[in-house]
Amino acid sequence: MLDAVLRVLGDEFDVGAFLQKHPLSVQVQPFLKGEPDILGNPNSDSGFDAIVSETENPTDNLIEVHTFLTRNEPFFTELKSLDVSCVIDIGCGVDAANEFSPSVHLTTEMLGLCHMLNVSIEFSPYPN
Repeated sequence: MLDAVLRVLGDEFDVGAFLQKHPLSVQVQPFLKGEPDILGNPNSDSGFDAIVSETENPTDNLIEVHTFLTRNEPFFTELKSLDVSCVIDIGCGVDAANEFSPSVHLTTEMLGLCHMLNVSIEFSPYPN
């Protein structure tokens, strides 16, 4: 399975006020600086994770990510003015039995859009 999560975080980011001003139509999980993360360690920043896509097909995953980015351009324009990091984390399951994860083709259009919106991309393999 492929999933894409938008992760936004910053040292002085007022995540509650920002999300109240800019509600998203996807599932959002906010977190605050100092609160324990999923491993019990304190978060070093405040921010949120938003599930952008959950699908098996890499092409469909990137289409959903592209659609999310273009529909929420004003959201990202304001984030650019704040001291925050924005990352689309594309996670894919990898089987311990040497199964390869699917290839993900990032088009120049997608890379250009991410650059314009100040959004980085990272890939995270997870064991199935």
